[in-house]
Amino acid sequence: MILRLRGEVKMIPLRRKLADGRLLEGAALEVYIPARRGARHYADSFSCALALAKQLPDYGQQWAWDMAADLAALVPVECDAIACPPASRRRIAADFYFARELACAAVECLTGDPSDGRGGREVHLCRPLRWAREEIVGAGAAKEIMHQGGQGRKLGREVECLEVLTGRRVCLVDDMFTTGITAALTAEALYRAGAEGVHVVTLGATERTEHRPAEERERLRWRAEVRRVRR
Repeated sequence: MILRLRGEVKMIPLRRKLADGRLLEGAALEVYIPARRGARHYADSFSCALALAKQLPDYGQQWAWDMAADLAALVPVECDAIACPPASRRRIAADFYFARELACAAVECLTGDPSDGRGGREVHLCRPLRWAREEIVGAGAAKEIMHQGGQGRKLGREVECLEVLTGRRVCLVDDMFTTGITAALTAEALYRAGAEGVHVVTLGATERTEHRPAEERERLRWRAEVRRVRR
């Protein structure tokens, strides 16, 4: 199964405040429905395709390049560099990192044939970033900081950028935007490396709780009430 988005490209706004008070802004192509939400995930072709792309290298590589044109359409014209968040130890060990494939594909699209209105630009692909002091939180998966009430920085998580980006405007490319913690930590590293501005674009933005169907939200409210009473 290969899913392609064509025609009018959607723009789902993304926002996350950085530690210094700056606002990281960007856009996603589609809403992602997590697998833990059951039947709705499996009924949504985009959500299934994205989940498979992150787990199956052959499929993921192909899909990244198939989606490059749609993703490149979200990259602001003033951006002259593309970066992606650092890979976790698990991704490095697997020798496949879907976000890096997306970043490479976006650069290829932006620097390629200018006849489609997107190519012909001079865009720099940043060197891979890395997690610093990863041993503080154990296995080193980037998502380990998601469920810490937004306080990932207090666990010692920090991203390192290994090159100087003075004056560059960087577009951060990723597959998913959920809480935005990983994007924020990466953006802060890019700013420390001298970036003049940072923008974020992703394939998916995880469905927010308030956007779930009313019956699902009611079940969540009821379960929360039951847990409160049991305490």
